[in-house]
Amino acid sequence: MHLCTKYRVVSICTDERVDRRILDGARLLSEAGWPTLVIAGPAPDDLADEDSYPDVPIFRLTGVHAPADAIAVHSPADVQHAGRQFPWHRRVLSAVHAFSAEVYIANDLPQLPAAIIAAQQHGAALVYDAHEYYPSQPFTKAIAASLEDVERRMVRYADVLVTVNDSIADLMAMRYACPRPHTVLNCPSRRHASALRAEDSPLRKFVGAQPNQRVLLYQGNLLPSRNLEELVEGMALVQSSDVILAFMGRASAVGEALKERATNLGLIGGRVHFVPEKSAAELLSWTIGADAGIIPYPHSDLNTWLVSPNKLYEFLAVGLPILASHGPELRRFVGDLGVGVNAHLATPRDFATAIDGFMSGPLDGYRARAREVSARFTWEHEGQQWPGILSQAVNESKRQRATRAAP
Repeated sequence: MHLCTKYRVVSICTDERVDRRILDGARLLSEAGWPTLVIAGPAPDDLADEDSYPDVPIFRLTGVHAPADAIAVHSPADVQHAGRQFPWHRRVLSAVHAFSAEVYIANDLPQLPAAIIAAQQHGAALVYDAHEYYPSQPFTKAIAASLEDVERRMVRYADVLVTVNDSIADLMAMRYACPRPHTVLNCPSRRHASALRAEDSPLRKFVGAQPNQRVLLYQGNLLPSRNLEELVEGMALVQSSDVILAFMGRASAVGEALKERATNLGLIGGRVHFVPEKSAAELLSWTIGADAGIIPYPHSDLNTWLVSPNKLYEFLAVGLPILASHGPELRRFVGDLGVGVNAHLATPRDFATAIDGFMSGPLDGYRARAREVSARFTWEHEGQQWPGILSQAVNESKRQRATRAAP
């Protein structure tokens, strides 16, 4: 690797498939005069991110091996110790050392220690973008407590804090006694939603939906702790014969188990269908073909209680009515906005009752309201905060350095 100075911003994650929040952010910042490099994990089997965002430079961490301990030798001991808790820390630290920038963005907690070190070594500003309340994932209590302590100590090094919804912003400010983070919602880019028409969507053809059938769509990763098995089993109890369920997401062990369960219940290919994952560029052209979207998350931890997943804004962007579980953010953007219904979704019977009631309800009214608010929930609207956030971070970083240099 060679030291590169053409980027004003380096945005760091370790995922193979990069969150569109990061890619859309990098594109917007570059267009606004902040050329941005994304550092990401090894490339998956396809290059969907690179193909969908050819204008966004992505540096993959494959094969990055450097003496990270030597790089970090002059950094605070607590930051070095925190970094060792995250498997990708050494590789990230090696990569960010090679790319100088004015601003480093750490996307979630595992990237934060390396970003702190890079910002200090390059005299740069640091933004921490918390995509979730990281410690409240399915960890053991001891690990969760340790991660919360790490995050509490690390956020003080950031010049500006950002997160994905107001509930998490309030929680971080309360628990960490830190400035309240900016809220930047995970809205999709309108360039992926403009000029889309439901009748042109390939979704209905793919699942074989007849004109008299209505498609209820779950899209996103097929992961544990999302109530997906209960959703499949609930479809066996749904009374509305014209409702079919489509899962659209990346292949996974959970997805295979769901297919097996649907097969055993006699639902596969009839009432339940599975659609391969789509890239960000083509996703909404499939989403718009559904009649409604479902967000079934349980409340198994704080994260699922406070959740506002990408699919929420993707459904809004194309005007889909939404059936969602309860939670402060899902209530704020579904029931309170009048675009759908919040329901208790836990058991298969809960799902069947909610689906029957929702799909026989005023879907046209929910759809009209969703279309009415859709322009508000686009990246072109929401992402415009980012240039100002970076300017604030740079100014705060300069102020802090001047304060430390003062006699």
